[in-house]
Amino acid sequence: GNMTFSRLHRVVRSHLFKPPLFALIRSPQICSRPTRFASSSSASSSSPDESQSSSSPTDDDNVESSSNGPSATSSNMYSRLERGVLRQLMTVCHPQKPSEDIVYLQMIKGIDLTPSIRHDEDSDRVQRFVVSIELEPDREYRTLKKKIQDEIGSLPWVQQVRVRMPISRHSDASMDPQAEKAAKGNGLANVKNIIAVASCKGGVGKSTVAVNLAYALMLKDFKVGIFDADIYGPSLPTMISPKDPVLREDSMKRIIPPIYEGVKTMSYGFVKTGAGGGDPSTGAAIIRGPMVSNLVTQLCSFTLWGDLDYLILDFPPGTGDIQISLCQSLKINAAVIVTTPQKLSFVDVIKGVDMFDKVSVPTISVVENFCKFVCSSCNHDNYPFGKGYKQQIQNQFGIQNSFSLPVHENISKHSDSGDPFILDSRESTQAVRQTIMDLADCVVDEVEILKKSASKIPTVEYIEDVGIVLTLKDDPESSKESKTIISGHTLRSNCGCAMCIDEFSGERKVDPSRISADVFPKTISPKGNYAVAIVWSDGHNSSIYPYKRIYQIAEAESLNSSASVGI
Repeated sequence: GNMTFSRLHRVVRSHLFKPPLFALIRSPQICSRPTRFASSSSASSSSPDESQSSSSPTDDDNVESSSNGPSATSSNMYSRLERGVLRQLMTVCHPQKPSEDIVYLQMIKGIDLTPSIRHDEDSDRVQRFVVSIELEPDREYRTLKKKIQDEIGSLPWVQQVRVRMPISRHSDASMDPQAEKAAKGNGLANVKNIIAVASCKGGVGKSTVAVNLAYALMLKDFKVGIFDADIYGPSLPTMISPKDPVLREDSMKRIIPPIYEGVKTMSYGFVKTGAGGGDPSTGAAIIRGPMVSNLVTQLCSFTLWGDLDYLILDFPPGTGDIQISLCQSLKINAAVIVTTPQKLSFVDVIKGVDMFDKVSVPTISVVENFCKFVCSSCNHDNYPFGKGYKQQIQNQFGIQNSFSLPVHENISKHSDSGDPFILDSRESTQAVRQTIMDLADCVVDEVEILKKSASKIPTVEYIEDVGIVLTLKDDPESSKESKTIISGHTLRSNCGCAMCIDEFSGERKVDPSRISADVFPKTISPKGNYAVAIVWSDGHNSSIYPYKRIYQIAEAESLNSSASVGI
């Protein structure tokens, strides 16, 4: 019978990727560990001809150039394939260091080759490989990712290239006492990253986004769990359909979560039958506020999540006690906010970002749901709620990652039938599924970048007779600093809030000549990891400046000053 290949992880450890690798690149010693594979019949039943057809190529230099791709499964073949990948990676140079490639810079932390059988028109069976690269977190990650995918994808035996950053656990030393107490629950002890999906307004599709984000991460080979934190109206029991939703306890009285399609799940709807939409006479969740906050945090902390890369928290709508308790009790790495194009929802986005700022949780992305629908007759895009406020969110808050999801009948059908639409394979949902997969990539990228760049946030202060000064340490362990100075009048004149910029035309409402030349900040308050809020001496109190925007304004001011003196 046809041989089927088991999933084979071939991880090249980071200690191999050092400059001496150049001397070893031709050596068959690299990655020559034994290879295991499974077949549909016993090994002894394989025919001699079949074994012969699986022999590996013998020419190192021709591994990449075989038109039909490699057909062998020997350890020598894997060694040659990995060296072929390394050769391609050595052609990728860092944008900031054009003379040094990413292998020399020790940025490659792992290589994974996964066999995949593909049936083509010209042949019965062609073996291809999915190549997964673990890349050191870097500010140029997205640029490097594209270059790696282009270079590795050019190899004829490569079916798909996946690039991701290795998952690192947040430091327990950074936990506040409440978070440490919750972790000792001790179901969260081995959860590496916690992502909140929130909205301050109900009915915007937050739970749909949360569930499908969780399953998108699962499809990217991460270990994932999802927690439905809505006690009064849990939606998870409706959106998924585990075969055995009955909750059980282990010997330490921790709750064993139901698993559906590879994702661990927990909801109050599983605890109290009917709370998620069953019999109203038995399922009503009638609980006072203080009790609810404790119940939610305990339910999450005492669930035996085990070893997870990501735990998705589906927040209840609003900014009340439950949301604040979860932020204070759990070590949440980042937040994704879901909204709709209406102005009322945009106002709620501001509330959500502000809430997460106050509890030091960075908002990394905004998802605009129900942004449009496509006419089934003419394929014309219709925007029933207008074009939305994505650009204004980016300008005002510096949140560069935003995604739009259309109205699509199959999304609600899947949700109502207990099957996330991201698991669908129909062509009609491809575009929407790709948006969710892009959101998952964004979450992975941004969380890892946040961990690496946490110490690279500038301080902003006002110094009389000098101006507004941004100070950034070149190295957390060094005393070297770089300073950028900008005048108060220039920064105040470039405020991008709704009082200063027309939200529809984008035109400036305030004439800079009418702003006092002596205006200065009365207070400067950090907003998460991305911006500062400033209250000005002229009474204006709605200014929020992303750090990136301040640097752009300062650079423009410097250029104008140089031009005015003829430099």
